[in-house]
Amino acid sequence: LFAVRAFADRTGGRLELSNVPGAGLSVRMVLEPEPAAAGQTPVEQPVLSGVRVLLMDKRVDTRALSAEALAAMGADVTTAATAAAARDSLKGDARIDLLITDVQLDDGSSGDYLAKLARGRNPDLRVIYCSGYAEMVDPALRHVPGLGLRKPVSIMLLKRTAALALGR
Repeated sequence: LFAVRAFADRTGGRLELSNVPGAGLSVRMVLEPEPAAAGQTPVEQPVLSGVRVLLMDKRVDTRALSAEALAAMGADVTTAATAAAARDSLKGDARIDLLITDVQLDDGSSGDYLAKLARGRNPDLRVIYCSGYAEMVDPALRHVPGLGLRKPVSIMLLKRTAALALGR
């Protein structure tokens, strides 16, 4: 059930549970957003057109889903599976507007260190730190200010946080 809930969260869905005495537990996964009720205006998705994102995540599934969601919002997404690949991405001429990074990187360095390197190239850089440990996303622990998300992160929350970080 935990894996199903994590999948639902990552895809912007939800689980609906019902327990009927004698019939057992029933679980329903809802992946499609519900249509707006009559008279309500649908919530507009934040647009990230023209935003360049560097997405550093060790997990291939999380990286792929997140990159796809951000690209669907119009962002130009560069992904990195390792800290070395992320640092290499910062060496080019491309300017990064938003860094989304794990707090703990594979080589023992930190997402904060990566943010310092990226901020050196773009003083207006926005950062989102992600971790499976609540205490690791505490913004007070960062030299480079940013927003923190605890994993697993739903796609909807990632989209909203990216828009918030960029003031959109």
